[in-house]
Amino acid sequence: MWFARGKDTRADELDRFLDEMARGQSAPASAVEPALLSATRHVHGLAATGQPSDRIKASVWEDVMDATRSPRPASQPAIGSSLTRARPGNPAGRPTASVPSPDMNQRRRMGARLATAAMLLTVLVVGYVVAQVAFRPPADDQRDLAVVVATPGPVAGQECQVEPRTIDEIVSILSTQVMPRPTSTSEWDVVISPRLTGGVAPEIIVAIQATQREWNACGRTGDVLRQSALETDAYIRRSPWFDMWGGPNSDEIRTSVEAEVTRVARLAAAAPPGTPAPDDVPLGAETLVIHDEDVRQLPDGRVGALLREENPSGGITSPLPFNTFRIFVQVDDRWLIDQDIMAGG
Repeated sequence: MWFARGKDTRADELDRFLDEMARGQSAPASAVEPALLSATRHVHGLAATGQPSDRIKASVWEDVMDATRSPRPASQPAIGSSLTRARPGNPAGRPTASVPSPDMNQRRRMGARLATAAMLLTVLVVGYVVAQVAFRPPADDQRDLAVVVATPGPVAGQECQVEPRTIDEIVSILSTQVMPRPTSTSEWDVVISPRLTGGVAPEIIVAIQATQREWNACGRTGDVLRQSALETDAYIRRSPWFDMWGGPNSDEIRTSVEAEVTRVARLAAAAPPGTPAPDDVPLGAETLVIHDEDVRQLPDGRVGALLREENPSGGITSPLPFNTFRIFVQVDDRWLIDQDIMAGG
């Protein structure tokens, strides 16, 4: 018989059955197990060919044996499996190394990616916690006492109580040509001179701090007319308003001032405190404050102070060259903002 025999005891019975089928004789179906008979008839078309190749012979025999093999425990590898199937160079079907399937490789790659993602997430979380601890703002009792006194909490718009200027006043100021106060780069060197430190009465320090705080409040609400009431005529003339609109044409100045007053008020109404700004800091959250030790008496009788910026967390940020030295002058019973000198100029 041309079939390669296996170890199954039913091989002789199957050989006789196939020989009779090949000769055209009928074989008693009852002599063969139903499963064996079904598998044999399934492959009969290949088995009964005149001169089947060795490859077809082996394929038919393996299919028949697989279909008629008795059940065995799950732990026992099946005959012809990837571990024991006879292959070229391994005719005895000795166990060989298992090759991982594509699905197994994919699962391994996915596991490696998940592990990497978990490590990165851990690094990010730990870094965030460390940053929060390292940059946490100091408690109120650790903050500079002068800042607490000068700005006891966020500035509210309701603190803007000064009587406003009228548009007529501002138009009159901008229409008057006055020689501006001469400035030079040496002014900054003068105002930061240690010789000017101190010599200012405590009540004057409190007064200029109050003016600065109310000026912040009026700016927060967009009330240009009230904010200008805390500024001298000279300060208004030094402002960008004078550069844009100053001149003899009072009608044009009036139109421009009215438009600016309306524009600023609308901006403040549309973006109240707490609205995120492009840098994620709420609009109006920063407050320009004055430290007691930064107040200085000037030779011309005016009083000046370095402005520092207080952010919502209580930190003070005003490093050079972004400092501004603001000068106040007494007008009647109040100290008003008279001039700003920027660092280095």
